[in-house]
Amino acid sequence: MTLGPPIAEGRTAEIYAWGEGRVLKLYRPEFPPVLAEREALLGAALQAAGLPVPALGERVEVAGRQGLVFERVDGPDLLDALARRPWLAWRYARQLADLHLAVHAVRGMPGLPRQRERLRFTLGAAPALPPAVREAALRALDTLPDGDQLCHGDLHPKNVLLCGRRAVIIDWLDATAGHPLCDLARTTCILQGLAASALVSRAQGVVVRWFDRWFRARYLRRMPKERERLVIWVQVNAAARLREGIPAFQSWLLAEAGKLLAGQPGLGRQDRETT
Repeated sequence: MTLGPPIAEGRTAEIYAWGEGRVLKLYRPEFPPVLAEREALLGAALQAAGLPVPALGERVEVAGRQGLVFERVDGPDLLDALARRPWLAWRYARQLADLHLAVHAVRGMPGLPRQRERLRFTLGAAPALPPAVREAALRALDTLPDGDQLCHGDLHPKNVLLCGRRAVIIDWLDATAGHPLCDLARTTCILQGLAASALVSRAQGVVVRWFDRWFRARYLRRMPKERERLVIWVQVNAAARLREGIPAFQSWLLAEAGKLLAGQPGLGRQDRETT
């Protein structure tokens, strides 16, 4: 089949139309074939667990590149929907929280990397992380609990597609077995970093911050005693995320991770009262 121009692309792959009602996720040439193999196995397990994910088709090779065929889900992602209808931020926030809860209800999925080990590696490999902050983050990580729940690893609004009343979670490449609050903290780092960046207007930043607060408030109803511990998880994730080298987020991530040195509270007074 001849490929047209990609309809979407990310760090690891490009997405192409692939016949009627399907898309091809074609991995970039620099990534090893094992990524496609791992995602295929995980995709089958996620479907078996009843999670809202695109139906998985066959594995293919195109011009020496590995690819996976998926059901095509037509619709905006959750961030685009939020930008178009910011007055529904509370509803979208609840939707994202409920998706997190559904993912974290799955335990014991075989073959997943350990979340704690991945965090340790990432903290050690973040060149923009000051050594003192790195050590503080590693010490803080040692105080945080482990877990065996399924964690997406990157479950933010761009990785949720809306098709009518259906919400579908995509991009499971960073999935691990670990503690759900770490997954929650990763999403908060992305949202708070976006709100503080020049990528959005000041008004959009306010909407994103409130979206994040409502999202966490909804989730933490199930874990009300974990609110303070979440602050530490956010700071550790901020430190780890510095490895990604995204210029627009660097200032916020450094500031949040730096709070580990003095044991400062994070997220702000109003934010803690909201959650």
